[in-house]
Amino acid sequence: MTTVDISQDPVFGIGYSSTSSSGSLWSNSGFQYEWAVAGKPFLSVASDEYQMIRSFVQVNKQQFDNRDDPGEQTLTGWWIRSQRDFSCGAGQLFFEANQAQQSLQDARVLRKFYSSRGVDVWTPGEATLLPAMSLVSGFTSVGTTDIVSADDGSTSYIYGLTGTGVASTQVKRWDGTTVSAVTGWTAAPTSLASTGNAVLGFHSTGIDISNASGSTVTQQWTHALGAGYGWWVKERIIAAFGSDLYALPLGRATGSAPFAVITSGASTDKICAGEGGWTWTSVTAAPGAILAAGYRGSRSAIYSFSVSNTGVATPLSSPVTVAEMPNGEVIKGIRVYLGAFITIVTSSGVRIGTVSADGTVTFGPLTYSNSTVYGDIAAYDRFIYVGASDVGNGTAGCIRIDLSEMDDAGRCAWANDVDTGVTGDVDAVYMFGTTDRVIIGINASGVYQSSTTVLAATGELVTSKIRYSTLEPKTFQLMSVKGTTTDGTIAVSSLDIDNDPTSLYTLSSSSTAEFGLSNTDPVEYFSAKFSFTRSSTDSTKGPTLRGWQTKALPAVTRKQQWRLPLLCFDNEQDRFGNKSGASGSGLSRYQALRAALLTGVPVILQDLVGGESFTVLVEDVQFVQTSPPRNASGFGGVAIIVCREL
Repeated sequence: MTTVDISQDPVFGIGYSSTSSSGSLWSNSGFQYEWAVAGKPFLSVASDEYQMIRSFVQVNKQQFDNRDDPGEQTLTGWWIRSQRDFSCGAGQLFFEANQAQQSLQDARVLRKFYSSRGVDVWTPGEATLLPAMSLVSGFTSVGTTDIVSADDGSTSYIYGLTGTGVASTQVKRWDGTTVSAVTGWTAAPTSLASTGNAVLGFHSTGIDISNASGSTVTQQWTHALGAGYGWWVKERIIAAFGSDLYALPLGRATGSAPFAVITSGASTDKICAGEGGWTWTSVTAAPGAILAAGYRGSRSAIYSFSVSNTGVATPLSSPVTVAEMPNGEVIKGIRVYLGAFITIVTSSGVRIGTVSADGTVTFGPLTYSNSTVYGDIAAYDRFIYVGASDVGNGTAGCIRIDLSEMDDAGRCAWANDVDTGVTGDVDAVYMFGTTDRVIIGINASGVYQSSTTVLAATGELVTSKIRYSTLEPKTFQLMSVKGTTTDGTIAVSSLDIDNDPTSLYTLSSSSTAEFGLSNTDPVEYFSAKFSFTRSSTDSTKGPTLRGWQTKALPAVTRKQQWRLPLLCFDNEQDRFGNKSGASGSGLSRYQALRAALLTGVPVILQDLVGGESFTVLVEDVQFVQTSPPRNASGFGGVAIIVCREL
């Protein structure tokens, strides 16, 4: 047995450590202390009277849900996340509102998802396959496939360029059943515009017109300005030739054919002599003005021309700049719809704004951020359709924007829409007559139509990443899916950090299913992909997804907590009979414990018997003064320490 002479001062003070920080460590030498806190050593005095308790800190707090859509966090046990509506569109990376959205737009976030292809999400409470698209038989092209629509009062037509460069076969029209050539053009048109009941063809020497009620083509204007292009706005032809813009009414020179020659001089038809290098890209009608957009280099703007009420032959006012785009963002197309909303397609994506009665334009941030969009814009009901070269599968089609779902920042809901299944530039997007059928012209390919009955063969919807508003790891255990799969199937997959899928379950001939998730390792987030397949026996029928739910548990590393009764006297004896101590050592150790509590600084807790150490926060210190137990003397008592691991 080793005896320590307590009549002399110790070589080091009680609780000595190599540093004075809260991370100090104690190392026994001779006298066998059992615990050390903040570099101060102690013997345990665990007994029936003073119990030592070692347990784990609670991980799950009581859940409280103060959102407008309660239910997710009011349940005990599981962390639950669910979705039963997809009608706020795509583009939401994480399935939790950001800090700004938490108070303003939380309900919208719960109706959004990350991406889709071939899926119609616009009916609240369900997601189904979109219509299939197919090439209109006999309506192929080898170049620009500019298309417009016209109506003779009883039949709707789609007119389009075939790109052959021959005037007699350059333009064809389709009545929904039959494709026929429109002949008689003075020269092969290079672009088209619709007046509603007729089609204007712009060619190298003038502008011709073909009435939808027949196949006759007549000249309207002749000029020597080269091939132009134009629009029909407020009963006027707005034509661009180089950087100049003209307003050309129909029927001005009654009885003469062709109508007056357009000149490049001081003609009253010229409404804007554009600056050198300026390119006009789009014209649209506003409530009290005509808006024209264009660009030069990296500068792009929208101009307003006020409209006189005295007749279509009256010249328009001088242009006024009503909107300028951020530097480098070039306008490809604009369209005013429903008298108040303006869609602006740019080299950066699509913006939605508003236009006042005098033509003043106010626009918000990018609703759709992608440079693959094109300038032709169609509209139906509350929706805007914009051509895009990639609608989820690397092929061309269009995106759809819902004007009725706009957030406070001015962004509208959007999602990928119909898919032509071919690659190429989108030259034009139109609706067929007064229906919601989408017609798309693909450059060097042809005219594509959406079916009235046949559904897309496949589609997919990818959820936002679910992380429960925390970066801590979770284990996703269960998933349930509700839908109708009597006609077709819905296959469910999980996506890893590289978006590689892992098959989970396939719904077939069922309406609901709950299944375990194959990968239960702790992860930061989880996302799922739903793959739709239409009926194998009836191409007009497909499955319906109505909602999903995930269940997870926190996978945070459990932390320990201790209630330690420690002997704190001047003179003590260890379990081997060794004695040690010095006058005032008990008080100094107690003061060190008290300081650790008061400062709130983490300290090191050492289990000197078990050989473990932990970084802990001392939450409470109780000092109970008693008569010294056997083999202890001087000032002292029992220090009861409550601490938890960090």
